[in-house]
Amino acid sequence: MQKVFYYILLLFVTTSAVAQHHFFKQYSLEEGLPQSEVNDIAEDEYGYLWLGTNGGGLCRFNGSDFEVLTKKNGLVEDLIMGLHSDNNFNLWIASQKGITKYNGKTFEYVIKSDTALFQDRVEFLETIDGSVWALVREVSGLRKILRFKDNTIEDFHLEYPDYFSNNKIFFLCKGDPHSLFVSTRNGLFSINAEGINKVEKIGSVNTQKETLIPVLQDKYRNVWALGFDKNENMLLKKIKFNGDVEIINWPKTIPLQKIFRAFEDRQGNVWISIASSGVVRIKGGDIKVFNKQNGLKATLITSFCEDREGNLWFGTSGSGLLKYGGDKFVAFNKESGLSGDIIRMLFEDSQGNVYFGDDNNTISKYDGKKIMQLKVSAKCQMGQARRMVELQDGNMLIATTGGLFQYDGNIISEAANKYGITCQAPVIDIVQHKNELWFGVYGTGLLKVSNGQKKWYTPKNSDLKSGYINHILIDSKDRMWISTTKGVFLFQDNAFQHYSDKDELNASWVLQSAEDKIGNIWFATFTGGLNRYDGEGFSVFDTSNGITSDNIYSVIADEEGNIWAGTQNGVDKITITADGNIPTIQNFDKNDGFIGIENNGGCNLLDSKGHIWFGTIRGAMRYNPEEEKVNYLEPPVYIQKVLLNFKNQEWHQKSNEYKIDSLSPWFSMPEGLQLRHTNNHVGFVFDALCYTASEKTRYKWKLDPIEEEWSPQNSVNRAFYPSLSPGKYTFRVIACNNNDVWNNEGATFSFEIIPAWYQYNIVKLAGILMLLCLVVIIVRQRIIKEKAIKQELEARIAIKKVEIRKQQSEIEKRNKELKEQKSQLQLQAASLQASNNNLERLTEIGQLITANLTVSKIAQLVYQSVSKVMSCDVYTVGIYNEELKSIDFVYSSMHGEQQPFIRYQVDDKERLAVYSFIHNKEVFLNNFSDDYKKYLSEIRPVPSGAETESVIYVPLRTAKKNIGVISVQSLKKNAYTPYHLNFMQNIANYASVAIGNALKFQKLVDQQKLLKNEHESVLGEKNLLTTEKQLLEDANYEKMQLLNLFANGVQEPLSNSICELEGFLSASKNCSTEQQVFLNNLLQSLQQQNDIVNKVLEVHHIESGRYEFTPLKFELKHVINGVVEKLANNANEKNIEIVTSGKALETTLDKVLFVKIMDNLISNAIKFSPKNKQVRVILSELNGMVHIEVHDQGPGLTNEEQSKVFKKYSKLNKSGEQELASSGLGLYIVKKYVDKMNGTIKCESIAGFGASFVLEFPLK
Repeated sequence: MQKVFYYILLLFVTTSAVAQHHFFKQYSLEEGLPQSEVNDIAEDEYGYLWLGTNGGGLCRFNGSDFEVLTKKNGLVEDLIMGLHSDNNFNLWIASQKGITKYNGKTFEYVIKSDTALFQDRVEFLETIDGSVWALVREVSGLRKILRFKDNTIEDFHLEYPDYFSNNKIFFLCKGDPHSLFVSTRNGLFSINAEGINKVEKIGSVNTQKETLIPVLQDKYRNVWALGFDKNENMLLKKIKFNGDVEIINWPKTIPLQKIFRAFEDRQGNVWISIASSGVVRIKGGDIKVFNKQNGLKATLITSFCEDREGNLWFGTSGSGLLKYGGDKFVAFNKESGLSGDIIRMLFEDSQGNVYFGDDNNTISKYDGKKIMQLKVSAKCQMGQARRMVELQDGNMLIATTGGLFQYDGNIISEAANKYGITCQAPVIDIVQHKNELWFGVYGTGLLKVSNGQKKWYTPKNSDLKSGYINHILIDSKDRMWISTTKGVFLFQDNAFQHYSDKDELNASWVLQSAEDKIGNIWFATFTGGLNRYDGEGFSVFDTSNGITSDNIYSVIADEEGNIWAGTQNGVDKITITADGNIPTIQNFDKNDGFIGIENNGGCNLLDSKGHIWFGTIRGAMRYNPEEEKVNYLEPPVYIQKVLLNFKNQEWHQKSNEYKIDSLSPWFSMPEGLQLRHTNNHVGFVFDALCYTASEKTRYKWKLDPIEEEWSPQNSVNRAFYPSLSPGKYTFRVIACNNNDVWNNEGATFSFEIIPAWYQYNIVKLAGILMLLCLVVIIVRQRIIKEKAIKQELEARIAIKKVEIRKQQSEIEKRNKELKEQKSQLQLQAASLQASNNNLERLTEIGQLITANLTVSKIAQLVYQSVSKVMSCDVYTVGIYNEELKSIDFVYSSMHGEQQPFIRYQVDDKERLAVYSFIHNKEVFLNNFSDDYKKYLSEIRPVPSGAETESVIYVPLRTAKKNIGVISVQSLKKNAYTPYHLNFMQNIANYASVAIGNALKFQKLVDQQKLLKNEHESVLGEKNLLTTEKQLLEDANYEKMQLLNLFANGVQEPLSNSICELEGFLSASKNCSTEQQVFLNNLLQSLQQQNDIVNKVLEVHHIESGRYEFTPLKFELKHVINGVVEKLANNANEKNIEIVTSGKALETTLDKVLFVKIMDNLISNAIKFSPKNKQVRVILSELNGMVHIEVHDQGPGLTNEEQSKVFKKYSKLNKSGEQELASSGLGLYIVKKYVDKMNGTIKCESIAGFGASFVLEFPLK
């Protein structure tokens, strides 16, 4: 027996169990619960739930909000140890310092102490005679039973010392309606109002010979009790009312001594709390364990309660309040054993196994009990699975974004070549029909395989205009519907018929299709809602007629032919009648257990058992039709509060502002309320108790007699009426539950506003009479005055007619002047265009971007340039729409094919484009799956097709604000380097200016159109012309900015590239001769490009006067020798000797400019001289001037060439070897610098005999 009682003492030890994932809705601190430990739960007569917390006080819960009562409201203390709602509608509240009874108005202290009396949870029970029983544990550790009846307290420990003095109480549970079972160390007893009796037999079990510990008596009078077998192993027995004994097949992993509490729901299911390890449900012969492994968010369930709608509520130790509404939706995710939470594929084989394809490129198999991952051949590089099909030989084909594969029951291997599909070509869908296999190959087209014969249908050889296939459906009439990014194609009688968004569909991007019970075809579209084809035409179902989102990712029909649409907010069930009508559209979201929330494109399944599966971003969700219960109960409606001027009132306090007759219990509503006329801003707070889905409760209300119609239904549970006139009013409110079942009786509240003395009718009548007399006097005076005014006006009108004729002449004259000003502006615009053409000579990219003044053309030209430099599978340009607060992607390209228009709202923070735009920050990802969390909290799925891994987003910004974003994306990981990011930043600079100019130009065009309106006032015309002039000046300023941005933007990457290449050349000892030549040529090309950019920038500074001139006295020959040393390597490459001669001379010049002059002249001499020649530099003094000559032995110049040699863009290609790269700006710059220093320069040459450049500067 010692072993038996040892088991009994271990009733509160923990256990664990493993099961699948179920939905328990949690209410904790974030939802308003004041404390996370709920010790007990009770339901009152009105249907409210009362929660006793471990220090947070007492809460009344309406399904969404918690109303908290504490010591300030009359509780003994805030730590609640037990609750019970008795048959007289009183609420019993146990705490450490006593037991209180609450009648809705006052707290009656049944037992009260200044110090702690109890140390453990108090369990209340009630018998049919109205007695309330309590099992308590005193601070001394003694467990005793108390009985409360008619304001008396009976302590059974004191009343029956022979039974309890040296006995220990283990368990107390209800017996028959009049008595309770008490399990003790000395055996089992029955107690009632008459006394106590020893129980010798329960059913056929003799309790004298066999130990029994009853834990529950169910509604069929069956007793559930703990017992022991011959080996003293604990058993759970069900002793039926007829005497039979059933041994419960208790899970072996959960020792029975860990039972904590037992509870029976209205369906007859028995729930048993396991200390620290969850709960066990016994449903007929089925036993189910709920714990943290399968969705229960707590380890210890402290209490149970079932509301009027059949929802079960669990109090927990540390996890708040939990609600279990059944297994309507069950989740399968990482916690269930899947490799990833983003599910892209669902499939059921002929054996009933379900397969999941996730975003980690793995496939998992669920056989009804466990989940396992399929093995993949080491040679396979499988992408994300999108579809599976089972062949007649039992093998399965797998369509993935990385190609076609086959599963033989053991391992996945490659199968693309077998069916004539390019290896790693993305296969999105497979359909098996009769003896044919149809493959949707994304980006290519449709493949048919029949009896070994293969036939392709592509945009090149058929009327299938789009190869980007998302889904294939063969309907009951053997018609094939092909969903693509450019609409839907119907394939019938070997011909394609196209349905697009131009005439039929509401959007072009179609992700999936399904057939309903009467043969209608439904299409899931991105941004266009659900589209239905009835054989004659299309109709649209979107947010305007009951669908929760316009983005429909999937669509499927259930066993009854109803349609289910997967959206970004859950799933919508469209119920369809036999005649095709739609009586209801029902939404299921996270509040219904659909915790996946956002569906993935085309991912769903109707299995052989009638379950519907949905692939979401948080796992796979399985819908169980048998668990769907319609809530037919009307929700009770109560008015909780009356507000004055938006504030709660302490109605029990006396006030001159109102009068009341009494306060109602439980709600403290003022009955017979009379308000002063100044307190006429009245509000009401009300509840409708729908615990199944309180978020879906809807209300309607009105105030009699001022409102005849009910308010529109909404979810707000409060109404306000400002500035009410004196009178009698009745406020009425009705509500419906989650299944639109209305309580049309609702709740009412009547009150009266007492008028002020001046608001009585007799006072108002006297005022009206006085007002009428005053009006008569005023009218007579008015008539007299109007006659005089009329005469005066007639005289003024005659004068004004003459003035108007003069003004008309002035206006005609002014119009002529405005036309002349318009012509002048057009000439200025032409001049600015000419300046812009000069700017376009900088580089090819600059020309392409700035040569166009339309955003779409600029975006297209940028794409053509960018795609030559880097991977560009996806390219987009988005422009900020200030009016709609959105980013409009005016140009989008996927695999070189332009895509439909897309719009993202700026408040959609889970988009990379929105992040880059708002934060004015580049986004640079080379492994999207791992790195997206730097910018986003969750992944927003794209409609369908291949998903990118490498991403660059760069904001487009003008001088004042962000105007959009530009993006390039690649399907491959690590496709981009920092060089590509830098390149895109420079491109974004050019594109920003060009697009900004384009937008301003468009604005200018719009402004010019206004000039055509000859009816505008003269002042308006003048202001408009002034505005247009300013816009033209801004455009000219933007032109100069573009030149500066280009030169500086190209200069840095060129310099970096030259440095890196020079470093590489110095370290590249193992390169071949050909490689060395190639690298040297590349370095020379980069240096030439850098030289051109530097000269362009110098010309810009010279012409804008933005360069410094600093005179300094220095010795010329020393500086010239320094320039020669710098150019020695260039001369050595051609074996050219540079000879300098002359004496040392000093003069005052700008040393920096002089070095640039000599560097240009000597480098030109080397450049144009043949190999093995000589360049001479002579320094002398002549006629008080510094005389410098630079001679080369090149081909020389003709007289005509000498006349142009110092002009801008003058190019001389005279090397005789190859055409040399030149900007045509070097000698132009030299001439400008020489002139700046008061010098002269001239060219002397005879064709064929070299050239000489002669410089002279003042000697000072």
